[in-house]
Amino acid sequence: MRRKFILALPLLVAIWPGHASSDDSVVCNDEKVASNIRIEVCTRLLDQEKNKESRSRLLARRADAYFDKDDFPHALTDFDEAIAPVGRSKSPGYGHLKLPHLMIAVSAAEQQ
Repeated sequence: MRRKFILALPLLVAIWPGHASSDDSVVCNDEKVASNIRIEVCTRLLDQEKNKESRSRLLARRADAYFDKDDFPHALTDFDEAIAPVGRSKSPGYGHLKLPHLMIAVSAAEQQ
């Protein structure tokens, strides 16, 4: 029994970090979670992510959290980066995110 546990331990250690990352992904995408927590978790995921398309999605989720917190400057910064062109593709990036970007600008103008 003890030998099986010792043999399985490296496997458990190898799997565990991925498990924590998937939990972070759930938290980052859950709009019911407090904005400050979502911002922290999305930032942690962004620090680990190298894929530009995945980074764009994470930036958009973090921008949503900043928006919910009424932190419009940070939200605009993240939305700007999220909709930037991805890689060498001629794609305009995530153009569908321009609507939330516009909503932030309108909301900020209304508060002045």
